[in-house]
Amino acid sequence: MKLLHCADLHIGKTLGEYPLLEDQRYILDQILHLIECEQVELLLLAGDLYDRSVPPAAAVAVLDDFIDGAIARGARVAAIAGNHDSAQRLQFGARQTAAGGLLIQGVPSQRMARLEMTGRDGTRLAVYLAPYVDLPRLRQLFPEREVPDMDSGYAAWFAENPLEPGAVNLLMAHGFFAPGAMSAGDMRRSEGELAVGESDLVHTGVLPDFAYVALGHLHAPQQVGERPIYYSGSPLSYSTSEAGQQKQVNLVEVRPDGQVQVRPQLLRPLRSVAVVRGSLAEILTGRLHPGRQDYVYAVVTDRELVYDSMNRLRGVYPNMLGLRLESRRRQQLEQVACGWEEIDSATQFADFYRAVKGEELDEPSREMIAQLLQKLEREV
Repeated sequence: MKLLHCADLHIGKTLGEYPLLEDQRYILDQILHLIECEQVELLLLAGDLYDRSVPPAAAVAVLDDFIDGAIARGARVAAIAGNHDSAQRLQFGARQTAAGGLLIQGVPSQRMARLEMTGRDGTRLAVYLAPYVDLPRLRQLFPEREVPDMDSGYAAWFAENPLEPGAVNLLMAHGFFAPGAMSAGDMRRSEGELAVGESDLVHTGVLPDFAYVALGHLHAPQQVGERPIYYSGSPLSYSTSEAGQQKQVNLVEVRPDGQVQVRPQLLRPLRSVAVVRGSLAEILTGRLHPGRQDYVYAVVTDRELVYDSMNRLRGVYPNMLGLRLESRRRQQLEQVACGWEEIDSATQFADFYRAVKGEELDEPSREMIAQLLQKLEREV
């Protein structure tokens, strides 16, 4: 039985001043082609279907066409809300649409929504749907329990939702998950996916023994640890921090005995996101990046920017996202940052001060900073 795992469609998103609906239709058509060619029986959409909680009408039409196209090609569709979606709006009409092949869970509840189906090969599936949830909402779901963190909240959630005996159990969830030995800094995260500390982190050790876990939230495709827990990533690059990422969806083959095989299916965007670095003259030749219609951000290495640089660049790359001058000060700061984890905090501050101000920190100030940092470290 074949499933297709997608996430973070962000339909309706704009990149700078450019609406991306044309790019999104193009990539969603590729996914529909995959569903048809591979005879996919279940499409999993792991959250952030829209980019905003109140999407424009054109974005709603694009998602509607996509889901309708998947069902017309013989696939059932299961979807959950992500942190960008309005849980209540997605939930509207869910009971009615379930009969037509679409199961949507927007609002998290103590009893997880569960899709049960039997594949053409006899594989019996039970797919648990866990939409995006934060710590305050988990505490509301389980007021009788102590829920100091996300791990304990998810543990309580799964205690209420035991695995289905005799079925191949899958989970679809939206959030930030990492193995116990990993922290936020170990995961491939993009702009806009960062949280304060690790307050949003769920360690995968609290997850039951699912045959496959389909995750959404992180835009870079990646496996989480050694268990079959995957982020499919977003189908398009949605920021310059994702420039150069090869986007994909996961084709998952599930056997009746619960064994799974994951085959990434690479996607080809209509226009890529690229960061081009060089002198203005070099960038204007167009040789540093051949994709003239791509979304391009320029990092100019000249000492100064010349007048009308942006318009000149638009003459070569009409879909310019922006530009910045790579100054010597920025290079100095980057050099200072290298290897800081091996240097004490007071020395780090002194190096930073030198790079910014161009002068040494005097000894009384250095001692005062060291004392303040020691006090902060004791309090933390």
